[in-house]
Amino acid sequence: MTRPFAIPNPRRIDLASVLWDAQHLGRSEKKADTLATLGLADFIPMITPSYTAPLHLFPVVRELEKAVAQPTTTTKPLRLIISLPPRHGKTETVLHFIAWYLRQLSAHTIGYVSYAQTQAGSKALKAQRYTMRAGVAPDVKMQNRAEWRTAEGGGILSTGIGGPLTGQGVNGLIIDDPVKNREEANSAAVRAKQWDWFLDVAETRLEPGGWMLVVMTRWHRDDLAGRIMANFKDDYTVLRIPALADGLDAAGREAAPDLAGRSVGAALWSERYNAEYLERVKAKNPLGFYSLYQGLPRPKEEYAFGQPTYYTELPTDGVRYGIGGDLAYTIKTHSDHSVTVVMAECNGVFYVVNVLRWRSRLMASIEYLRGIQEKYPFTGITLEDNGPQTAVCDMLEENGIYVNRLQPVGDKYTRSLPLAEAWNAGLVRVPEGAVWLDAYLEELMSFTGINDAADDQVDASVYAFRSLQTMFSFHT
Repeated sequence: MTRPFAIPNPRRIDLASVLWDAQHLGRSEKKADTLATLGLADFIPMITPSYTAPLHLFPVVRELEKAVAQPTTTTKPLRLIISLPPRHGKTETVLHFIAWYLRQLSAHTIGYVSYAQTQAGSKALKAQRYTMRAGVAPDVKMQNRAEWRTAEGGGILSTGIGGPLTGQGVNGLIIDDPVKNREEANSAAVRAKQWDWFLDVAETRLEPGGWMLVVMTRWHRDDLAGRIMANFKDDYTVLRIPALADGLDAAGREAAPDLAGRSVGAALWSERYNAEYLERVKAKNPLGFYSLYQGLPRPKEEYAFGQPTYYTELPTDGVRYGIGGDLAYTIKTHSDHSVTVVMAECNGVFYVVNVLRWRSRLMASIEYLRGIQEKYPFTGITLEDNGPQTAVCDMLEENGIYVNRLQPVGDKYTRSLPLAEAWNAGLVRVPEGAVWLDAYLEELMSFTGINDAADDQVDASVYAFRSLQTMFSFHT
């Protein structure tokens, strides 16, 4: 296990003094060779012995190290968006990266941008100190927070987002936390101003082959990272590393391996913020937690499902059927509803055919399910197969019910996103006048994914929709 990133090291040394002593004692070549061959993770505690290697951020470190490779005609310059939770060592890793980079390419210039000039200057000053500790000689005539130069002509330029960069180009540009707070994030005018600056200033200052790094704690879906992903998604690699592993891709919509190799629910930096602590943070402010800690921002009070699209008749040819279920399965949950949702698909349009809700114990529910399968004999009922639900699936199969087992990934909100996206695009339709429709729409259109009073119909709909996307079950 890795010790927390900022625990003081009792054997701390002044590396700048060691480098100076080595130089004057004729041993500088060996020290310089050591620093030149270190990867970024090992370089950090060498430069700042009070820090340990940020092994919890190894996917970030691995990508950052690619910046020193010069792009060729067959490769693309590094373009990277990093979404990380607050207080997880992202800025210190980036500042040490600047020193690591300039230690190898001291004639290069790096631009460093944050939400304000004072913030950017303060962080750039730390990066300057780290760079000098690494043995990079400064230009004694050009040492200030806004422009600091190495003896070889490279260096660090800093500014606040929206501010100027010098007329000289940069070999790499780092935009680190360009948003100060939620008030700024929620301002459409601020977001538009930052986007204009990115297009008019940031991109125009890059030298040919220059790299770009955007490091953010996400506040809003339409923030700078969100706009870059929407407009330049093929140019950028996105590393979304949530505080609690959720098994989802960068957009939070599809199942994907965790970039840090964690199982679902595992904390990113458990030595400092364990899963129990993060769950308490989530309970206090769920919406904020999804944005800041999980990198999946959405506007406050946003509901997943908008206004419905109706249909009057089902297609007759080329129709596939899917059935999703959410069952109350113990005596303790006897008062909960069991639900099945039958959904049809034809030419990319999905139709909610029928919704059944009932209250009974599991053995009595088997008769309801058997009746549904008599009507759709070649269509399995898609159910969650996780924890105690596995035993439920086993029991149903023992009683002749055809079950499609589904491993849930992520929380209820993120699981609902593919269905909600299709619903809001008018690709999921409901029948006019159905007796169950009012209760169904009331639940879906009030669903937020956060402590909802009822979500059984949502879950069953998600499972029916997913079964049609991933399985070929036909009704004839």
